[in-house]
Amino acid sequence: MVKDQLVVRRVYASESRQMVELLHPWLARAPYSSAMDNIEVLDQCFQPAPTSIYETRWLQHDILGAWDGETLLGFIDVGTGYDQASLHLDGERPLGLLRFLAVPEEYFVANRVAKTLLAAADTFWAEANVRRIRAFTPTTGYPAFQSGCGILPGVWEEQLSWLSEAGYRLVERYYCLHYPLQRLVAETLPEGIYTFRPQGLDTESTYQLFVEDTRVAMARLFKRQVIHPAGVNPIAYLSHFEVSPKWRRKGLGSWLIRRLLNDAYLTGCCQLVVHVNHSAHTAISLFSHVGFEDINYRGYMLEKRL
Repeated sequence: MVKDQLVVRRVYASESRQMVELLHPWLARAPYSSAMDNIEVLDQCFQPAPTSIYETRWLQHDILGAWDGETLLGFIDVGTGYDQASLHLDGERPLGLLRFLAVPEEYFVANRVAKTLLAAADTFWAEANVRRIRAFTPTTGYPAFQSGCGILPGVWEEQLSWLSEAGYRLVERYYCLHYPLQRLVAETLPEGIYTFRPQGLDTESTYQLFVEDTRVAMARLFKRQVIHPAGVNPIAYLSHFEVSPKWRRKGLGSWLIRRLLNDAYLTGCCQLVVHVNHSAHTAISLFSHVGFEDINYRGYMLEKRL
């Protein structure tokens, strides 16, 4: 039985092991997520500036837990600062950032715990004089969560319901595209004087293309072991891809993607995966032209004003 009155307080690093069991069911329902053990929870959740694959400027960061005695029933990962899309706002009022919400699988307990934690998060942000909240932004995700993408999976219907009841609204939608790596693909660098600079370790690679001293294209790949889908390990996750506007429609983007596909295949990956904003029509067209497939997935970012 759960007490009539839950206690909400900070979760301390010494209590992190209780978070592992809460995390796993949610990660298992988010495609291309990895399992998190206690060491990864400590690294990705308990640092003052927690680990992510994108730049985030944290001013405050905390894990708030809903407790029944000494038992952690759920937690919410919250903070204030600037995600990658808002770094240019430094000096203005910071944003509230909701990074993750984990509750039990049993619905009636989960419903109560989720609403309690969301109310506690509002108090946290009000005390920090925050007015605008961004929940599940693509650039503040745990590295293990959807390979680093922090958006809310559409299959988390109960989470969407709780957030909507708490005043959040959907502001961005994302697709997930993947390419099965079964063989090498043809790649021919377009004509021109280009300098290609790949750099990388076994788990992370960065690709840059220059014309003289001007960078005209860039990509970043991470190698991951994931819980599901089955039979796809390891995957290559494309976290960043861009071609400078004045250098588009010259074949550079198509060539760079093909180079990424071949490198991922040669390092033993089974799929290359990318999340794309639904409004990025040029990128979606480019990936589709190369042969990427849209999986049955939708992800969301939400916002709220206090």
